[in-house]
Amino acid sequence: MEPTVLTIDISDLLLSVFDTSLPVIYHLCLQAVAEKDLGNTAYKKKDFETAMKHYNKAVDLDSTNIIFRNNKAGGPFSVIFTLCYEQVFLHCYDAVI
Repeated sequence: MEPTVLTIDISDLLLSVFDTSLPVIYHLCLQAVAEKDLGNTAYKKKDFETAMKHYNKAVDLDSTNIIFRNNKAGGPFSVIFTLCYEQVFLHCYDAVI
C-alpha cells in the first residue's frame, strides 16, 4: 500500500489573508508616521514631553521602524541638553553680573 499524497493549494488562502491584513498594516504604518510627524513638530517647539508621547505611540504602532526608535532615543538627550544649557547660561549670566 502506497502512502497517500495530499496536495493543498494554499495560494488562494494566502491571498485572502494578505488581502485583508495588508490594509490594516498599511493603516497602522500611516498612523505611526503621523505620530512621528506630530512628535517632530512638538520637538521643534522644544516641547519634549509631548514629542516623546508621540514617538512612543509611533513605536507602539510600528515597532519595526528604526526611525521611530531613533527619535524616541534622542528625545531624553534633548531634555538633558536643554536643562544643562539653561543652567550653564544662568551660571554665566550670574558670573557676568
